[in-house]
Amino acid sequence: MQHPQPKPDAGITNGDRAVKAAGGTRGGAIAMAIAATIIAALQPVVMRYGALNIDPLWFCTIAVTAAGICAALLLGYTGELKLLIRREYLARLILLSITGT
Repeated sequence: MQHPQPKPDAGITNGDRAVKAAGGTRGGAIAMAIAATIIAALQPVVMRYGALNIDPLWFCTIAVTAAGICAALLLGYTGELKLLIRREYLARLILLSITGT
């Protein structure tokens, strides 16, 4: 008994399937790729400026604060910010914040 061969999807690549499986769009994937390229290009410049012109503790404070703000904005945009105040996660999050990680 022969199994029927699946019909190939005309014009759909594995990348398209991966984007659809992740629930995104091709435009969103391209925007993330552009953002990652810009960040990778600017990172050495920012790091060198910070190492030469800013107090190291102040530079780390700014970097961690900026990362926290970006994470909060992303979580708010995706609707997951409310998960941080759930009772079941609260004790673990407080413990993590106390240890500084």
